[in-house]
Amino acid sequence: MSSERKVIILFLLLIVFIVGCVYNHLPEMMKKQQELQSEPKQEVLSDNNKEQEQILVDEKPKDLEEPVIHQDETLVEPNETTKEDTPTVEDTTVETQDVVEKEEEIIEEPKEPLIKTHKDYIREGNEKRIEELSFPTQELQLQINEYIDNNPISFKRGKYTIANNKSVDSIKEIVRILKENPNIKLEIAGHTDAAGSKDVNLIFSLERAKTVVKVMENLGIDENRIKARGYGEGIPKNAQNVYSPENRRVEFNIVEE
Repeated sequence: MSSERKVIILFLLLIVFIVGCVYNHLPEMMKKQQELQSEPKQEVLSDNNKEQEQILVDEKPKDLEEPVIHQDETLVEPNETTKEDTPTVEDTTVETQDVVEKEEEIIEEPKEPLIKTHKDYIREGNEKRIEELSFPTQELQLQINEYIDNNPISFKRGKYTIANNKSVDSIKEIVRILKENPNIKLEIAGHTDAAGSKDVNLIFSLERAKTVVKVMENLGIDENRIKARGYGEGIPKNAQNVYSPENRRVEFNIVEE
């Protein structure tokens, strides 16, 4: 091969090598070119932003400018309310009085009593029937009645003497209720069944009631708070069977509160 051909071949190979290098490095060169072109723009933008921020800081809105106060002049805040807009104490008092008067005009309908007193019970002086007393007192009377029904006062046959300690415990419970409610007064009402004569039954019922009163006084109850009465066979608990043992009983009836 001649030297001229060798030179031509080498020259062609050099051209191919150069083209290959350019082809391989072309993306990197373009990327760098783009980065170089973008950097000045970012700097310009940042500089512009700084200038705008500085302008905003330097400028004060007119609304936030401090008010100039001249001598003998009073500064009135925009949110300050005038005396005409503020309700006075007199107006509020008048409105409250109107509401109270309207409430007083409302009359509650009377409620049905929780319990009523038999018409044959005796009431004297300031004593009242249970339906004339307050509802809390009526509720207390119902509690007393329920307790005595479950724990009745028993007496020895044909005597005025209390039969057992269980009956004494029942009296102690009533005493406890009286001490917890110092304003109430009780009628101690004695009753019998229809066995025997009415006069004897009346005496027995009264004397047994007096026995209970005496026990209560010994337990610390003032005699002015308890009153013994005997009703004999006149107010039976079981009217269908006037000889029923449940008619022989002692009741504790609230008469004052």
